[in-house]
Amino acid sequence: MTPGKLLKLILTLCCLSSAGEAQGEQQKSNLTKDSIAEFAIVALGPKPTRKYSKPEDGGEAVMLLAQPGETPPAQLYFRNGEDKEKDGRWNSLNIPFNNPSTLRQMPSDRELRLYRKLSGEDNYEPYATLPAIPATMRRIFFLMPSKYDSTPWKESPKIRVLTLENADLIDKNFILVNFSSHTVQHAFEQKVESVAPEKIITYRQEEVGQLYRLAARYGKEQKIIYNTAVRLNQEGHIQLFVLYDGSPATNAGRDVGVFRMVIPAREAEILPHGF
Repeated sequence: MTPGKLLKLILTLCCLSSAGEAQGEQQKSNLTKDSIAEFAIVALGPKPTRKYSKPEDGGEAVMLLAQPGETPPAQLYFRNGEDKEKDGRWNSLNIPFNNPSTLRQMPSDRELRLYRKLSGEDNYEPYATLPAIPATMRRIFFLMPSKYDSTPWKESPKIRVLTLENADLIDKNFILVNFSSHTVQHAFEQKVESVAPEKIITYRQEEVGQLYRLAARYGKEQKIIYNTAVRLNQEGHIQLFVLYDGSPATNAGRDVGVFRMVIPAREAEILPHGF
């Protein structure tokens, strides 16, 4: 074999090897994505009443920041690394308050311990622990006050979990969860149902682009929680409504607040490796 033919053979073998490796990595990547667990975390609860300063010189009043415990921590922290309790690096998670969150990847079958950073100190204290999620599962964790007083978020919160792969939720694209303490009358198009506390109701609609009307009310006065229309914009997306106990003073006179979120199909942000 001439040197030129030998060189051509070597180059061909190298290309085939690189293509095989790339295909193997792609298959490995797809397998990992299909088997990963995903989660989102949201804090739900009453907004504190706004407070204002009273300048001695009679100037314009300035709105004061919420005091610790009046609102949930804006961030919670976890450690990753080989020895998480001693040498692990602190990483943060933003905690939306009554606002949508983002689905993130989480190693399956491993709980996630979250800490709160102490004000004015470089110290952390345990705040909440998210239970482990089985592989391929998607869960939304809702942090809610363990008690309702002037500082509802001072103590560790209650955790409510919504598993999207639950048998009752699979293939549903409208989900209503009632975490409030009130029984609610809910209307979806022409169908009206009574939704007790801790109850979940779901709907399945096929028409992408179609506009659907939803409404909810509660109490003897039949106070409206929401009266809206929702369009299915994409196949596989979920319209999620969650009801929770709110403060009438900061929730337009209603005891029930509503959280809304569109859940996309299997999209996720990645947490730092090894946490």
